[in-house]
Amino acid sequence: MAFMRAGYFLAFGLGLFLFFVIFNRTPAPLVRREVIVEIPVPIAAPRAREEPAPAATVPEETYPDLNLAPRLELQTGSLLWEDRVTAITQSATLTEGAKARELLRNLVSFPEEGLETATQEAVNRLPDKEFAAALGLLINPQTHGRVLQVLFADLLERPDEITLPALLSIARNGTHPFARQARDNLGLLVGKDLGTDWNRWDAEIRHLLKPSSL
Repeated sequence: MAFMRAGYFLAFGLGLFLFFVIFNRTPAPLVRREVIVEIPVPIAAPRAREEPAPAATVPEETYPDLNLAPRLELQTGSLLWEDRVTAITQSATLTEGAKARELLRNLVSFPEEGLETATQEAVNRLPDKEFAAALGLLINPQTHGRVLQVLFADLLERPDEITLPALLSIARNGTHPFARQARDNLGLLVGKDLGTDWNRWDAEIRHLLKPSSL
């Protein structure tokens, strides 16, 4: 009986020992495995060489029934009015004053685009003592604007005995395109503004141009 009891306790103790061993074991740490997945990268196929598009061709007779305008012949070389100016300015038989008068007389035959050049060539050769050849055109309000512009600019470069009387003639004509500019320049040259009192302007100019007695 004592032997059986001892065997019972031995078995009980062994079972209890195994219980503690089994249920009190420290679990082994988990090892994390990294899984590397290689994703294939698609490789672009080489592009085929692009050939240039063929140029569009237009048939020679696209509109066979179209009436085309006659071909315009373009003039080359100098113009007729330029040849006329050259012939006058390079004349071997005319004096410089005669060339100027001839150019001024021919202004009426020049086209508009040639007026400024011809007038400038004329005043460049016109002596002070012969300025009367241009004065008629200058004080005439009907003279072409391109001619007046050149003559008026040239007038301001002339001596006072030419400039002042001519400016007065232009200023007192209210229809002249350069009337206001003439009056303004009179005021600058005379040193005073006399308005539209043309008699006083005339007297003042005469006084300025009067030879000084020594």
